[in-house]
Amino acid sequence: MEESVKKRHPSSVDSAGMSNFELGRAIIGMRYDCTAEVVEGMLCAMRDEMEADRRRGYVKLVRLQEKALVLIFALSRSLQSIFVLCKPFMRDELEQ
Repeated sequence: MEESVKKRHPSSVDSAGMSNFELGRAIIGMRYDCTAEVVEGMLCAMRDEMEADRRRGYVKLVRLQEKALVLIFALSRSLQSIFVLCKPFMRDELEQ
């Protein structure tokens, strides 16, 4: 009997029930502050991956991950700034 093996780096989020493309669109469709929270989770997970790869001595990979982290951090900050700009126009939505 073949046992199900959990992949270290799966190609999709099984519990999402949608394609990666659809998942991306769904996340961007959320409020900007909530999207920023998702991005911050990605940032933390990537930092953990980078530190593990650094311990393994994967220097080139770590350099690329560092560059990606800068971009992900910038995305998170931009989303937060967009939310601050939009917040006054979202009173009804935020009161729910």
